[in-house]
Amino acid sequence: MRPVKPRPTLRDLAQLTGFHFTTIGLALRGDPRIRPETAREIHAAAQRLGYVKDAMLSALSTYRHDKHGHFAGVIGFLHTYDFLKEHRTNHRARQSYEAAANRAREMGFKLEPIRVDTPGLTGARLTAMLRARGIRGLILAPLLPAPGPFLDLDWKHFATVAMGYSITAPELHRASFNQAYSMRKLLAELRALGYQRIGLQLHPETNIRTKGNSLGAYLVDQYDLPARDRIPPFFEEKIVTSEFRAWIKKHRPDCLIVPIPAMLPRLLDMGYRIPEDFGLAIMSRDGEACKIAGIDEQSDLLGLSAVEFVVSLLQINQRGLPEYARYILVEGRWEWRPTVRAPAKA
Repeated sequence: MRPVKPRPTLRDLAQLTGFHFTTIGLALRGDPRIRPETAREIHAAAQRLGYVKDAMLSALSTYRHDKHGHFAGVIGFLHTYDFLKEHRTNHRARQSYEAAANRAREMGFKLEPIRVDTPGLTGARLTAMLRARGIRGLILAPLLPAPGPFLDLDWKHFATVAMGYSITAPELHRASFNQAYSMRKLLAELRALGYQRIGLQLHPETNIRTKGNSLGAYLVDQYDLPARDRIPPFFEEKIVTSEFRAWIKKHRPDCLIVPIPAMLPRLLDMGYRIPEDFGLAIMSRDGEACKIAGIDEQSDLLGLSAVEFVVSLLQINQRGLPEYARYILVEGRWEWRPTVRAPAKA
């Protein structure tokens, strides 16, 4: 029987490269204290030697470090809004950030909010500032007030994950809501309540923020219906009351899906009775204060997922723009409110 060849160890790598085995271990975990050129040399040597991390030992090491409060570094949370003001009024933004900060702390990191829309701040200056502070992991918050490209950083220094799709360039790894799933879930729940003619009102900016996923799922659903039952979406930059009334009168929806809570008071001001004239549901509920039935996209899971994603990139020392971006998608859940029919009692 052929003897089993022993697997290479950290000490074997240390002997090959000349670095101390603790430096080897830190580099292989993507620790930001290790210089990038050193980390690259160690990763290349590990590949040549055929070194593979022991999953059980890695798990034990993570447990021990977490238990004793090991500090692994700072993750920058880059945003374009008044942080305190936005988090007082925007439940989803606050919930996702707080969940992200808590998860980062559990994994040994500090999540540090950094505003990046200040006058005169360039990509080069921001890159230098982040590097001087030893920040190697970045989470890019959704852009407010409007979608668009991000500052042109020197991306090769950072492991980066964007939240959502509002950052239109560059192409990045992303943690996002699964808007296609949420739209299908929303339609299924409304049909279970007996609605048959479900219309969609959508703003072009919302379509950009969802990368067409919500609209696409709605249109696919409509395509499966008989032609006489299909309702084209009301897809306008600005809602003109007379045009919106004409669309409702022509297509006679028995339930309407909207993107923002402000549509409820607007429809009431137009004289419609909700849910007597038609039901009303929302694509993304903004916390318990939202009075409209619809999808809770679970912002806390989005923040948690973004942190876990960027930490995994740091651990394998994967920095820079990806050749092929990867996505983590968070499913939403249905929440009933009296803007739609009550579910039948079991």
